[in-house]
Amino acid sequence: MEQARLDLLHDRRVKALREQAEAWHEANRIRAYCDALDQHITTALAVTPEEQQPVTEWSTWARRYADDIDPLLHHPGPPHDRKIDPEELRPYLQGRSPHGPGRR
Repeated sequence: MEQARLDLLHDRRVKALREQAEAWHEANRIRAYCDALDQHITTALAVTPEEQQPVTEWSTWARRYADDIDPLLHHPGPPHDRKIDPEELRPYLQGRSPHGPGRR
């Protein structure tokens, strides 16, 4: 049972780490896109200020969104080790019951 608990906690941490890395990657991709968008709108020859304004507002909004999803701006860490439901252990027990011997 203890090994099953440790395996479950390990899998929870792996999942959290992958989610944080993916969110960080996505935030950086959005920022890179905004940089390219800003560069394009400032160098485009036939763009009027009226046409530029909604694009600039979109880029500003997108950067705020990137900040919202970037885990590095929100002090990431391991997931909180919440109480384990015995049924969560079932996949780690190789067919044994999480409720003890003789129970399913």
